[in-house]
Amino acid sequence: MHHITKMLLGGTNVLSGVTEVLLGVTKVLLGGTNVLLGVTEVLLGGTNVLSGVTEVLLGVTKVLLGGTNVLLGVTEVLLGGTNVLSGVTEVLLGVTKVLSGVTKVLLGVTEVLLGGTNVLSGVTEVLLGVTKVLSGVTKVLLGVTEVLLGGTNVLSGVTEVLLGVTEVLSGVTKVLLGVTKVLSGVTKVLSGVTKVLLGVTEVLLGVTKVLSGVTKVLLGGTNVLSGVTKVLLGVTEVLSGVTKVLSGVTNVLSGGTNVLSGVTEVLLGVTKVLLGVTKVLLGVTKVLLGVTKVLSCVTKVLSGVT
Repeated sequence: MHHITKMLLGGTNVLSGVTEVLLGVTKVLLGGTNVLLGVTEVLLGGTNVLSGVTEVLLGVTKVLLGGTNVLLGVTEVLLGGTNVLSGVTEVLLGVTKVLSGVTKVLLGVTEVLLGGTNVLSGVTEVLLGVTKVLSGVTKVLLGVTEVLLGGTNVLSGVTEVLLGVTEVLSGVTKVLLGVTKVLSGVTKVLSGVTKVLLGVTEVLLGVTKVLSGVTKVLLGGTNVLSGVTKVLLGVTEVLSGVTKVLSGVTNVLSGGTNVLSGVTEVLLGVTKVLLGVTKVLLGVTKVLLGVTKVLSCVTKVLSGVT
């Protein structure tokens, strides 16, 4: 009876050990599943990290390209602004030249008109002088005629001759003054015409400068607009790059979280596997102990029967 009890206890040990082994195997399988899930999560996290790093690098590239565009745009705006200022300066210089030229033209026209007036005054003076000379010559001829006739008319004739000569001399003086006035007037006219021509030349040069300045202003304005466009595009690219960097960092952090979660899962799985293996070993030990007890009892029973 005692041996049977021992055998039953040994059988119970065997069953308990087998149960332990089965539970251990289950734990090992569950732990393996956890390890696989953890490894999958680590791989996914690693993929996310790599994707995030790639996105960060692309974002940084975009930021650098955008920054370059912004610098190029600012440079173009500054160059355009310089051209605009240079053009405006040229326009102002041109306008000054035009005004100076117009002033010269007006002064020249004034001088031509004054010269023309002098010429007319001189011609009038010459005509008056010629009239006086003719009148004087007439008087001289009349006086000479009277002298030739003789008698009481001689004194009257001499007087007439003297008066005629005086008038001729006065007329010649007037003619000379008139000619001087005409020459002075012609000189003034020529000087005025020269001034007009110089003024017209200066006006044309001024107009050319104004047109050149306007062209520079327009080109500068185009450069400024092009530069501003580049700056805006650059800023847009920088913002896009920053967004990409942030998105990449988010992916990296998310991937890191996945990796940590996966590692935790792997460690839990490994712990479960180790616990399962321990349980299997304990179960096997129990089975061996139970089998030993059963065999011992069987041996004793057989020995007692003999």
